[in-house]
Amino acid sequence: MFSILRTRITFLWMVLILLTLCSVELLQGIGGNWGRLPFFSAIMIIAYIKGRIVGLYYMELHSAPRGLRMAFEIWLAVVTIVIILFLGGIVVPPVDTPPANLEISTRI
Repeated sequence: MFSILRTRITFLWMVLILLTLCSVELLQGIGGNWGRLPFFSAIMIIAYIKGRIVGLYYMELHSAPRGLRMAFEIWLAVVTIVIILFLGGIVVPPVDTPPANLEISTRI
């Protein structure tokens, strides 16, 4: 039983659990004084690390041909950056209130 605790996969599984707990803890701070961007970016970076661990070790891409591994690594990095830029509000600012010239009719 204790020999299974010494394997790389078990260690990485524990790292994935720890990173998930860190993400949940960071999620609690999104509405704080610093705004949402630092917390959102940190959560996405943690998601990138988790995706890399799963891809390289659980899907065994660490021993795949170099081109396949590089394609995976580039795809994961690009997707993470795009999500941070667009959903983090850097490229497209978040809309908190409707535009001032929008008229809302209350008549039926």
